[in-house]
Amino acid sequence: MPGVDKYHQDVRIAFSLFFIMIALLINLHIDVVLGAFVVGIFIATFFDHNKDLEHKLAPFGFGFLITLFFVHVGSSLNLSLISLTMLKDAILIVLAMIFIRIVAGFVFYSTMGFKKVI
Repeated sequence: MPGVDKYHQDVRIAFSLFFIMIALLINLHIDVVLGAFVVGIFIATFFDHNKDLEHKLAPFGFGFLITLFFVHVGSSLNLSLISLTMLKDAILIVLAMIFIRIVAGFVFYSTMGFKKVI
């Protein structure tokens, strides 16, 4: 499909592959993330000539699919499996990451400027 694609056939094929792979993997009881990975590799390989496809699919992926992913993960999370020790460790790791980011910002502020440090 090289050339001008006024009917957006690349997007149609990408969505078709996406939904076919989801249906196939659900029926085979295989993790859907694996199918998304395979479709991503397929699209990157066979639509390498079309650099616009990534920009066409990004709003759908980041606006809709990421939201569904986090809703699914949040709704399927079993809170009884999270121990107090694990929660404390997670909070400690997040605070350490924030502290390292602040220290790195102060170190590189003079060479990179305020906008790039943030």
